[in-house]
Amino acid sequence: MNCKYCGGTLSLEDHFCPHCGKPNEHAKQHAKDMEAYKSRFDTTQGEVYKVTRNYSEITAHAVIITVLVVLILVVLFVTRSAYAIKRNIHDLQSKRYEKEYTATMDQYLEEEDYLGFHAFCEARDIRVYTEGYESYAVIMRAADHYAYIYDNLFEMMEAEAESLKDSRIESLAAYCDNFAKARENMDSYPVDEAYTEQVLQRMEEDVEALLRAYLGLTKEEAEDFSKLSKAQRMVLLEQKYEEMGYGTKITE
Repeated sequence: MNCKYCGGTLSLEDHFCPHCGKPNEHAKQHAKDMEAYKSRFDTTQGEVYKVTRNYSEITAHAVIITVLVVLILVVLFVTRSAYAIKRNIHDLQSKRYEKEYTATMDQYLEEEDYLGFHAFCEARDIRVYTEGYESYAVIMRAADHYAYIYDNLFEMMEAEAESLKDSRIESLAAYCDNFAKARENMDSYPVDEAYTEQVLQRMEEDVEALLRAYLGLTKEEAEDFSKLSKAQRMVLLEQKYEEMGYGTKITE
């Protein structure tokens, strides 16, 4: 590039001609163009950074969510596997010690310790469908509800809120109803019906004794209790609850 005044050689960085000292108009225009370019570049760069930052945040959130989902799935898998392993161990132990376990269960029943029988089965995860223990299926089912009746009876007596009292009475009535139905479909299990009926009869007498002792039912009311509907049981239980003065803590 040459100076238009003297013809001397110039570069775009020369604002003035080094030969004649005249202004280099090309350099001036070049500076304006570079400034405009820099402004556009800075604007574009800022937008790129903003988009990149937003994208990075979205990506980071997506990665975090993905990791959390994977962790949840792993926890569920491990929990399920742990339960399955525990279940298998209990099944193996139940089969291995079947003779000892059934002897202990028979001892609990002989002593009429139904809570102990229930706790023993619970601790070893012996259920109505556990192989080798099917002959105890109906008794185990009745013992479950017997334990629920026992626990719920005392929880109901200690209820300090009206809503809790009502829910306890409803639950107790339901457990009594389920207990009364325990012998249903007895022929569906390989049980000794005579022996099972004998155990259930003693268990029923125990439940009647609990209701008489802690809810003040008469002998006749206790004996007829299993024949009542669930609604009739609830009415009678609430009446006895108030008569025994258990509701005084609520109203005081």
